[in-house]
Amino acid sequence: MDEATWIQCAFPSEPSWSAVSDTALIQLVKTYENSQESAESALIELKDRGYPETENLCCDLLSSNVADKWLQAGALGILLSLNPIRGFDVALDLIDQCEFELVEQVIEALNYEHQGSLSEIVHNHPIVKSVMTRLAQTDGVRTEFDQLFIKNFGAS
Repeated sequence: MDEATWIQCAFPSEPSWSAVSDTALIQLVKTYENSQESAESALIELKDRGYPETENLCCDLLSSNVADKWLQAGALGILLSLNPIRGFDVALDLIDQCEFELVEQVIEALNYEHQGSLSEIVHNHPIVKSVMTRLAQTDGVRTEFDQLFIKNFGAS
């Protein structure tokens, strides 16, 4: 039995992720249908290792019709932390129809980037308007960061 299969079979027991090979981590992400929880942990470990294809793996998960909302939210959070502008570009295609867990990731990242060197770029990104529209449609569903988003980005 290969390392990735062993990890999937042993779930909910988890390995020491730092000891898992890159090959097994990649396999866990690519075969996420077998264990979405292991896939997210593997994706986090790849990010921590600076694996160069982590962004692309995140995008693959975000374009999947099978990945659950939690795995997709984790993938979006990782993508936004690695490359915020690419993350916002990807989110722009998802924001109108995605689960609210993904909207929460975008709002949190926008609030974070509002404070940094990407502030001007982020304020001019079309994702801001899309998030404002989505928040207006939520009928009282609120994230912990939405009020800060409204304050930071001027929605009324």
